[in-house]
Amino acid sequence: MVRDVDQPERQGFGWWSLVVAAAIGCIIGRLFPPFVMDDPFWRSFFTSAGFGGVMAVLAAAIAYTAARHSAKSARDQAAEDRNQRKISDRKEQWWARAEWALNQVANGNQELGYRMLNALGESEWAEEHEADVIAAATEDALSADEVEADTGEDP
Repeated sequence: MVRDVDQPERQGFGWWSLVVAAAIGCIIGRLFPPFVMDDPFWRSFFTSAGFGGVMAVLAAAIAYTAARHSAKSARDQAAEDRNQRKISDRKEQWWARAEWALNQVANGNQELGYRMLNALGESEWAEEHEADVIAAATEDALSADEVEADTGEDP
């Protein structure tokens, strides 16, 4: 919430308001005879329409609080599910691109494949195990190329 700098900050009730309220309560309490709550009072109170109305409002407040909490929980879970689905889709797309690059290396278009694998390895979506897979694949491909160059044969 943005607060206007020119307006002074509003202070709540201080301790002095509690002292004043207690003093007024003591004065008013001395003016009336004591109020006795006996069995007939409680019987008529608990069976009155006013008490039933208060309990209905209390039940509605409890139901509203539970529904609000449930809706917030469902909203948070849906947001988490969307985030996980987004991450999963990104990972699936990353692996499809890695597969394409590895196929390029295997099919003889090694320069393009290695450049793509290098870019994928530096991607924000490449975690440790993805980088290990790329490193292992390129090292195996490089060692196979070295064997081929040394012997003049296909691996």
